[in-house]
Amino acid sequence: MDESNASDVVVAAKELGEAYEETASLLAGFAEGVHETSNLYGSGNQGAGAALVSLGITLIAIPEPTLISDVIGCGIVGAGIAYQRFVLPPLSVADIYSSIENQVMNLRSSSQMMTSDMVLTIDPKKSEPR
Repeated sequence: MDESNASDVVVAAKELGEAYEETASLLAGFAEGVHETSNLYGSGNQGAGAALVSLGITLIAIPEPTLISDVIGCGIVGAGIAYQRFVLPPLSVADIYSSIENQVMNLRSSSQMMTSDMVLTIDPKKSEPR
């Protein structure tokens, strides 16, 4: 291999390395974006109640002779279940779509009620409604 070909190979290897770095950084950003949007669709969006229940079950599963962790675990499981019942989960994209559909249905039904209740009275002297 002569000197001009070797320098071309070195330049190409540097460019390839830069392309790999840029691709890796783009993929890392894409993975972060996918993680953030997955929370919007509710896949990992169960709230703190699910974490409390998991912690309580873990405490119940720990073997010990005094049963203190079992009692504490039962209390934490109860608190997690109560939390899930009383605190609404965070808003997700599916909730937004269903909310928009409900509002459109409400608008249609109210407009139908308004048009059915409205009576046009026509003045015999004029052809326009009053």
